[in-house]
Amino acid sequence: MLDGTLEQEGREMPVNDGDIILVSYTIRDKEGNLIETTNEEIARKEGKYSEDEYYGPKPIVVEENLLVKGFYKALREMDVGEKRTVEIPPEEAYGPKDPSKIKKYPVRKFLKAGVRPEPGKIVEINNEIGVITRVTDRIVEVDFNHPLAGKTLVYEIEILDKADTAEKKVKFLVSRRLGINPEDVEVEVNNGEITVGLKPSALNIKDIPLYIKILGAEIKKYIPDTSKLTFKVTIEYETPEKKSGEEEAGQEEASQ
Repeated sequence: MLDGTLEQEGREMPVNDGDIILVSYTIRDKEGNLIETTNEEIARKEGKYSEDEYYGPKPIVVEENLLVKGFYKALREMDVGEKRTVEIPPEEAYGPKDPSKIKKYPVRKFLKAGVRPEPGKIVEINNEIGVITRVTDRIVEVDFNHPLAGKTLVYEIEILDKADTAEKKVKFLVSRRLGINPEDVEVEVNNGEITVGLKPSALNIKDIPLYIKILGAEIKKYIPDTSKLTFKVTIEYETPEKKSGEEEAGQEEASQ
């Protein structure tokens, strides 16, 4: 216990459970295939770019059980400002392959449902999502394991910032929940009253009323003394340029 305390004290800006941090990362498998990245240039170059995705550093709440266990473990061993590449084994990622989740069905089951079975096709059977891995004349094999089960993952991680004020915590929480750039979130905190300003584009986010309701609970959890939370969207209009006296006189002469 003493050794762990001394090690923690010797670190510059350690990351602990419950911290809200800003992270850039790229995830690959052992063969180098890209799985996920916060870097738009990498996503475009390797054919993984999505128009619906926000690319840039993303806020993460450490140890919230939304990401793989090995990722949180790596973050807790890092300091803010540090870069690191780590290998995460299946046991700390999406688990080993479970043979019991690979099931076989008769071809006629798919044909009857109007589905042509082909290897690689994603299907839903009994409310479970699986991938067809093999097709014979009579049998279709479907794997219901997570697509990354059994894989060792390679994470390139950089911790850029840690929320150390109420304003920054709110900014990061809103950005994370809505999937938008933290710079697009304006936050004011005044005696327990918090105002969150969003760009008009936020209104295009699907289910935003639900997200705002969830954010209400999250912000209260991480900033307990919050007494009032307000979300606002401001639309600004361009003001027409005022014409000079000479221009107005010229237009009047032309109309006469």
